[in-house]
Amino acid sequence: MSLIRVKKGIYALKESERKRDKNVFVAVHPYFAIPGDQIPLNYTSRLEKLVALHSGVIVTLEEKRNLKNTAQKYKEMTPCAERYFIPTQPCSPEPAETNWKQTILFLKRFEKEPFVLIGGYDWRKKYTKELSLGCLGTVYQILKEQGCKVHVRSDLTFS
Repeated sequence: MSLIRVKKGIYALKESERKRDKNVFVAVHPYFAIPGDQIPLNYTSRLEKLVALHSGVIVTLEEKRNLKNTAQKYKEMTPCAERYFIPTQPCSPEPAETNWKQTILFLKRFEKEPFVLIGGYDWRKKYTKELSLGCLGTVYQILKEQGCKVHVRSDLTFS
């Protein structure tokens, strides 16, 4: 599967016009799950329905090693939609080929806030602050610290 390089560390299924009339979704490791953990009923079907039907932008932070598999799944669902991918470090939301400043600038170019976070474990339910925010919570915290408006769709998280 071949992705188009939009800029350093940011890839797309295809080049397309920016749409500003829909929410920008930010998916954080959407297919990740810890072995033995229960994935909520219908999570995958709800996620894939969103990916297939959302005509706006979805930016996915995905582990570099899993990026092509996730991109292929998206392409099979929505070959013509605006789907962007940012490779991350293993077991981390940290961008692997760019940095947070460039990632946030890229998100802001769509001029549509709040950014809607999906995927990953909803740290507000699963973890306490002392344990871990997890990847989704880390992205939430970083975006908030940079002045972004952010909303979490709990029905599209792992917990």
